[in-house]
Amino acid sequence: MSFSSLCTITRQGTTIAVNVPLRFINMSPRAVAEMGGASPYNSYWVESELLGFAPDVRTSDHITDPANIDPKTGNPTQYTVFGNPQPADRTMLRVMAEKLVGKVPA
Repeated sequence: MSFSSLCTITRQGTTIAVNVPLRFINMSPRAVAEMGGASPYNSYWVESELLGFAPDVRTSDHITDPANIDPKTGNPTQYTVFGNPQPADRTMLRVMAEKLVGKVPA
């Protein structure tokens, strides 16, 4: 299952990019376990959707999806990037991210 959204990327409280078109693809529990993730049902591959544009995303950055609301907090859904981002010739980006359910990152 996958979905697309226009997202905001932040690093240590500083906004890096806004309205970034990203596609979220559910990771299989096995892939998450192999990558060292702890929460297989809240882990996603996140890919840039704008051909020729790879946003500057790094490990521990936060991705905010304003189109989807976290039912526990009433705030836009948040994701934290884990693992190493995988840029492809600066034209596409693929990262692993974990959804923060019921939490707001510090």
